[in-house]
Amino acid sequence: MKVREKSLRVRASYYLGSISFLLFIILAVTGVLLMFYYHPAVPQAYRDMKDLQFVVSNGVFLRNLHRLAAQLMVLIVFWHMFHVFYRGGYKPRTNSTGSWVWCC
Repeated sequence: MKVREKSLRVRASYYLGSISFLLFIILAVTGVLLMFYYHPAVPQAYRDMKDLQFVVSNGVFLRNLHRLAAQLMVLIVFWHMFHVFYRGGYKPRTNSTGSWVWCC
């Protein structure tokens, strides 16, 4: 069977699922670390964010990493869904690749 060379090239869009999973892991780890410093009570929430900014070492980095990973995950998942829809990845495959195995 002949295969076009263009279809064998590895594209960056093939890794969108892995990138979204990596961003999910980053969100989970930074979310757990932020959970140690944040109390969801109304009078204390603002003070906790200020302590995270000025008292906790690398607190600003941790908070910004969590925020950036969340925004990138929305973008990457949207891009991944668009790519799957555009390429037709949801459609069932044809039997052209496996028919030579079963036709012996």
